[in-house]
Amino acid sequence: AALGGGSTRGGLGHRALERLMSEDYVPTQRWPRDAGDDAPLVATVLESLDHLRGCATLNKLRSALKQRHALPRSVKSVPLRAFLASYADLFVLDGAHVYLAVAPAGGTTTTTTT
Repeated sequence: AALGGGSTRGGLGHRALERLMSEDYVPTQRWPRDAGDDAPLVATVLESLDHLRGCATLNKLRSALKQRHALPRSVKSVPLRAFLASYADLFVLDGAHVYLAVAPAGGTTTTTTT
């Protein structure tokens, strides 16, 4: 079955999208980070978080990814968590909530030094 259109034209993101819908992904499995393949997913999550003022639930992100990329099956939580964890420089995962790792433009950031 072909995946939907949107930003996945030309095959970009195809493997990553299939991975997000996988029911066989295990919690200890690391996401094989690939800037080119992951770019459409990163963009969707960044846009969603920006729209939601820097914070969203996993369910909101799952829904946004499914709708934006016209996926035939739902995005699974386990691979989505692995994806977000692999981009810890961009996203912070705290329980069922996801935050931007840096504040949106105009926001404030807190830095900690050790």
